[in-house]
Order: sequence, then C-alpha cells, then structure tokens
Amino acid sequence: MRALVAILLLSLQTRWVRGLTTPTLKARYHRPEGVELLDDEYIVLLRPGYTIEADCECIGRDLQKDRSFHHLDSINGYTAQLNSNTVHDLIRNDPGVRLVEHGFKVQNVQPVRTNSSENVDDASPRAKSKHTKRWDIHHLQYYWWHNIQISVEQKIDPLPDSGNVDVLKGAGTGAVIYVFDTGIQIDHGWFRKDQARDFNLPDPSQPSFAYEDMKDHHGHGIHVAGIVVQAAPWSIVVNVKAMNGDGEGEYPGTLRALNDVITEHKMSKPKARLVARFRDQHVSRNT
Repeated sequence: MRALVAILLLSLQTRWVRGLTTPTLKARYHRPEGVELLDDEYIVLLRPGYTIEADCECIGRDLQKDRSFHHLDSINGYTAQLNSNTVHDLIRNDPGVRLVEHGFKVQNVQPVRTNSSENVDDASPRAKSKHTKRWDIHHLQYYWWHNIQISVEQKIDPLPDSGNVDVLKGAGTGAVIYVFDTGIQIDHGWFRKDQARDFNLPDPSQPSFAYEDMKDHHGHGIHVAGIVVQAAPWSIVVNVKAMNGDGEGEYPGTLRALNDVITEHKMSKPKARLVARFRDQHVSRNT
C-alpha cells in the first residue's frame, strides 16, 4: 500500500515539474524580406476579445504610457517602438497575442499594367446586352484641356485650353473619399470650394502620418485626387498623407492612418470596412 502511494506521489510530482518546465507556445513573429525594416518598430495583433490592459498586465509593463504607442482598435492591436527583448521575451509569450510583425518602409505602388490586347467577343454576354444606362448629363464649364479630352468624340479633334465637359450629373454626391497617398494641395484648381480638406489627426503635434506637412511634394497624391474628382465631381476628398515627398511611408503609420480614418468615419457613417494585410495574413473587419 505504501509502495502504491509512493508511486502515485512520484507520478504527480513528475507531472508538476513537467508543467513548470514545458515552454509556452510563442505568438507568431513575421520579419518581412526584401524591404527596409524600421528600427524597433513593431505591429502587435491581439486575439479576438483580448484587451490591451490584459496584455500590459501579462508582460508587466504599461505600454500605453509610451509616446510611440498607438492603439489600433479597428483590428484589436497596436503599434509601438519596442526593444527586441520586450518583443521576444515578453509580448510573444503572452497567450493573448496572435501575431507580431516587424515594421517596414513602403513605397508607392507601381502603375497597374493592363492587357491591351483584350477584346470583347461578339458572342459574349456583354456584347449581347440590350440594357441601356439611364443618367442625366451635366455640363461643367471652364475645365482644362486634359479634362476635356476624356469626352471628345474623336482623338484627332483639336482641344482648347479650356472649355465644357460632359459628366454624369450628381456623380459622387454624398461620398467622402479618403486618399491615402503623398498628400494633396486642397486649394488646387481641380477642386470646387470646400470640396477637399486635410484629415484631422488626433495628435495636433503630428503634421501628418508621413511626418511632414500635408501638401504633396511628390505629385502622385494630387494626380490620384484629380482622377477622383473627374470621376466623381460632387464627392468630398479628404487628404490622408501617409507617404512623404520621396513617395515613401511606414507600414505602421499606414495602419494608424486607416484606424484613425475609420474612427472619424464612425462619427458620421454606420459602416466602414478596413482591409489590411500583415504580409502573410489578411485582416478584414467591418466597423
């Protein structure tokens, strides 16, 4: 009997020691390749239902007091400047942490290449469709020549320096379009009065998400905004500057911009959709 009790006690002691020495499964860590990494800048994604407070309590440090900390409530995560020991020895050992990614620099996307040889077959449903579009045409006056060329009847028609343009009446009415790019000159002649505005950052000391003034010193942002107002002349354009004059930005900063835009959007609209990609993991959420 005593021998049986001794064996049981030894078995329980062995299991207890194993429980202390068995390492916990760390959260996934992704270090992107082929990009320029940021020094000690990380993105932390928490599991659904897990809170920032619980994470801070688990690692024994209140990250929310750091100036570099930014809460991404839209995807239940945060960005912060952290040293390697804090990330790999503390945060990744928190069972409530789902993913840690090293921050990196981003550049303007390359122009989309389309297959110019694509033709519509006469037998295709598009060619056979008998439906007609019902819309009212609106005539805009004193538009520049590059706006006029989108509505000329023939390529060889001469274009005046300014003139009338036919557009879909009311196109863009009620739409607020946030342009994440290299900035916009909101007083540009492309925009009607009060049609374009700068995004209001939560931190007044931060000029933009690209850490420089909101104007476009690159040219890409105003080009994109010009396309927007040509397609939707009655829309409102919001300048969300996430890239600098060299066409470069930071992935954590872009996520902060998306998060802050959704926060602003919630105040006026019931639904927004955030779609981001942590390289090998797609994050999409209705807010």
